[in-house]
Amino acid sequence: MSIRSNRIYTVLLFLAAASLNAAGESGFSVLERDANTVLLEWHAPDLSWKRISAGDRLYVLPDMSLEHGDRTPGAPQLPVDLFILEGDARSVVLLDSLATVEHCGPVLPAPTPGPDSSTVTYREGLPYASSGPFPERLFSVKSGRTGGRILTKLQLYPLRYEPQTQSVQRLHYARFRIRTARSL
Repeated sequence: MSIRSNRIYTVLLFLAAASLNAAGESGFSVLERDANTVLLEWHAPDLSWKRISAGDRLYVLPDMSLEHGDRTPGAPQLPVDLFILEGDARSVVLLDSLATVEHCGPVLPAPTPGPDSSTVTYREGLPYASSGPFPERLFSVKSGRTGGRILTKLQLYPLRYEPQTQSVQRLHYARFRIRTARSL
């Protein structure tokens, strides 16, 4: 790989990290790292709830200084935190976690675009009206190739909404071990 492409890749990684920090501080920190293993710890940022009136309903919107994840119309707007590392993840193990259940009320769903570009509507769609928690899992892992390198993205969902009880499972702490196929 040429020096120019290394510089471009470094700039892209810096911009990705800066965009994460612009959206909010990530709660991830690396505890240990060796050639093929990373031990991560995550601590939740502070949580506050904003009350929002949309249409004829009153909703709440969580504010954790993190990006809101799922933008599927009708899905609840919940925060997500990201950790990106080099290498193809062969295993991701949740070693430890601490969560509580809190009543919150109905969470604001992602808007549905209206018939013209200037209007949106809020309706509770299929994912929102599911019988189980949303999102289904506490975290997801995806690997892909970027600029000739393999990167793994760990997405952590610190709030999981239970529409039937209008409560959230709130993650306060998590520790992960990620094993990769390539050296870091």
